[in-house]
Formats: sequence, structure tokens, C-alpha cells
Amino acid sequence: MNVSLPSSITIRSCDLLYLPPKRFESFPFLKNLKIVWCPRLYWQSPMVLPPSLQTLILSNCGDFSAWSPRCCLENLTSLESLTMDSCQGIVSIPGDLWSSNLRSLRKLKITECPDLVSIGGPEAIANINTVYIRGCPKLMEIEQPRGNMWYIS
Repeated sequence: MNVSLPSSITIRSCDLLYLPPKRFESFPFLKNLKIVWCPRLYWQSPMVLPPSLQTLILSNCGDFSAWSPRCCLENLTSLESLTMDSCQGIVSIPGDLWSSNLRSLRKLKITECPDLVSIGGPEAIANINTVYIRGCPKLMEIEQPRGNMWYIS
């Protein structure tokens, strides 16, 4: 029997409280993962994602205070686009991730992440083609536009 594995997974508008942290690792050909409008989700431990992932969108999907960006993002060597919108509890993304593990990243969008304090500074994300960061009041190391503008480095 030949089983086809998905290349895209979308989890939308759900009442999930928990996602098994290693669940997505079992999809070795996963290219796109989108988790949106799951506000009750609690990330109890770091999520393990496959290195094949090219697009990751996390939007309004719960409490990330137990989440470790280093653990979740460090093996995403194929990631080209990262969107984080309304992610509560993310405080810091280590600056060295952008130039080491996330070298393929071409588009970064971070919006309305109220707890985010650091992404490693402007030099850490200098090689990303398209960067849009807005609505992160504690993130002082990056100038944020007031309107809908894209910053292109």
C-alpha cells in the first residue's frame, strides 16, 4: 500500500489545548505548516518540526511562554518564510539562529507579539530580504513602522 504524506498542514479555528510536540516530525516531506486561531493552545514543550519545512505561520495560537524558539527553529534549514502574529509569551529569539540555522529565510513577519523583547538586533536579520515587524511594544532594538510598510534590506 502506497501512502501519500501531506506537504501542507493547516490547523485553523480550533479548541485544541495541546499538540504533541513531536507530531509534525513524523511528516518528513512537510513544506508548509499553518496554525491559526487556536487561542487556547498551550505549548507545554518545544515543538519539533521537520527540516523540510519552507513556510511556517503561527497566528493567535495560544500561550508560548513554555516554548523555546531555539529548539523549534534550529533545525529549519529549508525555512523560507516565517510569520508570527499575536503570539503571546515569546520573549526572545536568539540572534545567532538567523545566520546559522535560518540562512534560507527570505521573508520574516512578526506582528502583535506583546512579550517579544529581542530578536538579536538589526544586524542579526540583515540578510533576510523582506522583514516586517510591527506591534511589538517591548522590542526596542528594531524600529517599527506605524503604518503597513515592509522593510526591505
